[in-house]
Amino acid sequence: MGLEDSSFRRRERLQGYLTIFIIMTNVVRELIGQLNLRSVEAFLRFVERYLGGPPGLMKIFKLR
Repeated sequence: MGLEDSSFRRRERLQGYLTIFIIMTNVVRELIGQLNLRSVEAFLRFVERYLGGPPGLMKIFKLR
């Protein structure tokens, strides 16, 4: 039973990570469209230039 429980929790955690990844992918796709950017690279340049890079983005979402 211990192995099944561990396997179930691992599967649940992986499904959670996949859900977060899909949500973030959709958010980035929507932002690229709304900002009229041509690529993910253009989005990353936008983040760097206007939001202060990853630290600025983390601050916006209160991850830091």
